[in-house]
Amino acid sequence: MLIEHVESRYDHFRQLLQLAEEAAEGETFTFAGTSYTRVLSEADRKLSRHTAPIPPRLRNHDSGEMVHVAAEEETTFWDWAAVETLRHSGVRVEELCELTHMSIRQYQRPGGEVIAPLVIAPSKTDRERVIPMSAELFHVIASIIRRHARTGRPIPLVTRYDPHDKVWSPPMPFLFQRQNGTVHAVFNVGTIQKMIERRCLALAEVRPSFKGLKFTPPTTSAGSSSPNSSTAACRSTSARPCSGI
Repeated sequence: MLIEHVESRYDHFRQLLQLAEEAAEGETFTFAGTSYTRVLSEADRKLSRHTAPIPPRLRNHDSGEMVHVAAEEETTFWDWAAVETLRHSGVRVEELCELTHMSIRQYQRPGGEVIAPLVIAPSKTDRERVIPMSAELFHVIASIIRRHARTGRPIPLVTRYDPHDKVWSPPMPFLFQRQNGTVHAVFNVGTIQKMIERRCLALAEVRPSFKGLKFTPPTTSAGSSSPNSSTAACRSTSARPCSGI
C-alpha cells in the first residue's frame, strides 16, 4: 500500500507539473477530473524580470486552493525516492542519508558485463558493504542523479552533520539533498522518518484499519545487505502500514 501510495502521488504531480509548464498564463485545463487555471501574481511578474522563470502556480477550481505544483512535485519525488531506496537496498535510514555520488561504483565482469553496485560507507562493522543494484534500485538512483543534474551542473557539494559522532563531514555530493531557497542541505534521519510517517497518516485517512498504527522505518543491522531484511525489520515492530513494502 505504501509503495502504491507514494508512486501514484509522484506520478500525479509529475504529470500535473508538465501540463502546468505547458499552459499559458490564465489558461484552464483539466487533469484527473479536476480543472486548473495557471495564475501569475503581480509579485511573480516582478520577480520573473530579475530571476529564472517562476515555478507555475495553479488554482484548483474544485477546492479554490492555490497549488504550488513544482513544490508538490519535489516533495512527492523525495517521498518516492526514499521509500523505494529503502525498499530495494535494505539500508538503514542513516545509511540512506549518507549515500553520495561516490557510493555508486562500476565494475566489469570477465565476460564483459558491467554491473553497478552500491557501496555503503563503513559504520558499525568498520568495513564497506557492497549491494548489487537491481534494475529497480538502479532506476531510483539514476532518477535522483538526473534531478540534481537538471541545471547542467554536478551534484552540489554539501556538508552533513553526524549527530552520533558530533562532527561535520567534508563537502560531498550527497544524493539525498535538496535546495531550500538558495541553500542546499542533506536530509537527516528525522526528516526521512517524518516524510514516511506523513505518508502513512495520509493512508490512514482512506484506510481506517491503519489508524493508530505507527510506522517504524527500516532498522536493519549494518551487516545485512538483503533488501528483504528491510521489510522484516518493519514488520517486527508490528507496524502494519509498512507491510505493503
